[in-house]
Amino acid sequence: MSGLSNYCGILSKVLFCWYQIEPVPVTFHSGSIIGLRSKPDALYQVVNLDEASGSAWVRRWPLSRHRFPTFSVPHAEITAVDQGSLR
Repeated sequence: MSGLSNYCGILSKVLFCWYQIEPVPVTFHSGSIIGLRSKPDALYQVVNLDEASGSAWVRRWPLSRHRFPTFSVPHAEITAVDQGSLR
């Protein structure tokens, strides 16, 4: 599993292990317009990033008069969108 480091050692004849989750580089930020691998025909806006859980809160884009609910997706689900084509 990427981003996960495993450390083990022996102390007084007892084997112990601990795990450390390493931060995964994020190439998008709050406000970015992104795509989702599972829904390639729609655009979404990143509302918030939760780097500890490796997920982002997103909502449909463009916004409408009716509020779009936000939902959480894993970072691996996010795809880049050419920001220049949105203007």
